[in-house]
Amino acid sequence: GDTSKLWIEIGNELDGSYWKNHLDAFHRTAMTCYERIRSITTQAKVITGSTMNFNREICWKRGGYEVLDELCRLSWPRDSIQGVHPYRGGGRYWPSFDSDADALDELGDVLRGRAIAITEMGWASGTGHSDGAIAQMAREEIAMWWEFGAECFVFYQIADAPTPGNIGEG
Repeated sequence: GDTSKLWIEIGNELDGSYWKNHLDAFHRTAMTCYERIRSITTQAKVITGSTMNFNREICWKRGGYEVLDELCRLSWPRDSIQGVHPYRGGGRYWPSFDSDADALDELGDVLRGRAIAITEMGWASGTGHSDGAIAQMAREEIAMWWEFGAECFVFYQIADAPTPGNIGEG
């Protein structure tokens, strides 16, 4: 088929996994995958190493900011795309930053010219948002990421705890 419509993500939520402390090993693994993909097609989009968030280190936990910063320092092919999962939590994107604008400025610096794909986005379940509020947040997110230059954005969690007692993904 038409491989220009194929998107492949290598690595998922590195800041919540073994790989956050082994980014050099992840890089070697991802590059092996990338080279294999490129031996088959040069048209598929390749997304590498999505992080769960863009928050700075929180107490004992190394945040997505630190992982993404270190990951983007590594040498990547110019046509690879960096993945990020910027979930909302009660309407605010990144509590580590004073505003969305501050966070996006910093994100641009961290990316070091790499393209970005928002491979998961949404908001925390159980926050009590109405359907109207969720729809408005979705419109705002689409507009923001479009303006930032994201290659794509994928809603992953678009309902707020749809069943009684469900605190997982809707």
